[in-house]
This record gives sequence, C-alpha cells and structure tokens, in this order.
Amino acid sequence: MKTKALVVSAVILCFSVLVSAEGAREGTGNSSPILQREVRLIISGNAGSTQDQLIRAVLPVLEDSLPFPVLVEYGIDSSRSPGDRYSWIAGNISKHVDKPSPDVHVFVAFEIPVVLAASPVSPVVSFPDIFLIPRDSSFLECPVTPGAMRRESTASQKLSHIHFRETEPVSALKAAIEARVPMMAALSVELTEVLRTGKLKALATFSSSPLRIEGYGTVPPVAYWEKGYSPKPDYFGILLPDTVSPEILEMLTEIWMKDIGGSGDLRAYAAERGLIFNPVVNPGETGTPSPR
Repeated sequence: MKTKALVVSAVILCFSVLVSAEGAREGTGNSSPILQREVRLIISGNAGSTQDQLIRAVLPVLEDSLPFPVLVEYGIDSSRSPGDRYSWIAGNISKHVDKPSPDVHVFVAFEIPVVLAASPVSPVVSFPDIFLIPRDSSFLECPVTPGAMRRESTASQKLSHIHFRETEPVSALKAAIEARVPMMAALSVELTEVLRTGKLKALATFSSSPLRIEGYGTVPPVAYWEKGYSPKPDYFGILLPDTVSPEILEMLTEIWMKDIGGSGDLRAYAAERGLIFNPVVNPGETGTPSPR
C-alpha cells in the first residue's frame, strides 16, 4: 500500500512539472531570456537634469507597451555603448547618430535644437547685431550650457569671432538674464520657460529651419543669414546593445514607431519644450529614414 502511494505521488509530481513547463513556454511567447527579468534604463545625467526630464516624458508610453519592467538608474555617459543586453542607455545620443556603430541600436525620440538668446536689455537686439561686435570687444564671449557645447551644433562662419565658453546652466542663464553677457546658447528645452516669461528673447536657432515654440513664437534659423548653413543637431533617445535578441529589437522597433511615434502627448510635449518630434530607429541604415 505504501509503495502504491509513493508511485501515485511520483506520477502527480511529474505531471505537475510538465504542466508548469508548458505554461512557462506559453507565458513567454518566445525563448528570449530578456523577458525573464527587468531592464535597466541608465540615464546619462542626474535626477532632474534635461536628460532625465526627456526620458521621463517618453517612459510612460514605453512602460505601457513593454511586457517587462524598466528600472531607471543614473550616471553614465551616453556617448558610450551599453554594457550588456539588460542595460539600455538614455540621453544625448548625437555621437551615435553622426557615426553609426555596429555595437548599438539607436532609437531617436527628439531632435534638440540649440538656441541663441539674449536679455531684452542686451545691446544685441537681433542676430545681425552680433556681426557688428568689434573683434577686440569683451562682448565676444558667449556662455554655452554643457548640453549645447557640441561644436557640430554651433559651428557658424558668421559667428567665427565669438568665443563659446562652456558654463553651468544656472550661471549661464543668470548672466544672460542680468545682461552681464550679451547672449548665451543652450538647448531649446533649457530655454523655453525663460523665453515664455520674457526674461530672455531668442535671437536664432542653430538650424536650417525655423523653430516653433508653443506659447512663445517662431525662432528664425541661422540659415536665414548664412546660406547653405546646415549644422548637426543634437538627438535624444536610447541605445540598445547589439547583443539584444532579435525578438526584443523587433518588438521595441514596433513600439517606437507606432506607440511613441503616434503619441499625441509626446507631440504636444515636444511643441511646448521647443523639440522636434521625429522618432526613428537606427538612422542612416539602408532603407531607414534619417532624422531631419
């Protein structure tokens, strides 16, 4: 009797294991191990930074669409490549858009223009006034926030006599608002609030196209005064390592183009913050449109 009971117990145990295994296979839908654990989304910046604010705008749409948790961490340079397939990087990914690498997959959410701005009481009233600044003047120095310091984003023959000096954002804004400097340059997203309040006025955007900022107006591009001007803009998005599974890459690509690309909330957010909303995956690849 005891032997028979042991046999029955063994059969039941084996059946339970088989059912559990089958249920696990049906629950995952594919064999990708990344679905079995969370993904670390590492933001290249501190809490509250520009990079953090931008990913926080994208994250709700991303989390609603992904079938696994996303844990946010801080403090990595987004010019680097992700370390492993469970670690994705969010931040200024311009370097990877300019020079695509086989080591990463690039997901662009926003193009971030650089804006040149000045105090309403600054002697620089409009962009052409900058051309008149004497080359021996102390007004040749222009503070630039770190995010906008990329040379490819601010290079201009018309401004070759201006010395762009990297300055911490709060200090740059304070100096410009108080007219202690004739002008400053920053990412559009860093200036929208002070522009709307009238503390600064936009002189131009380092772009070939005008920039429309909701609640403020249209900022003229440097290309109005410099023919053929076409700088490399800054891009914000996320990077995935090339070790990520094809299933996850395909899934995130669909989410990026349909859910994020079709989000009315993100489009409105971009208009309010002076961003160009143009979601794209792996720009520059054959058959893939590049950000405009």
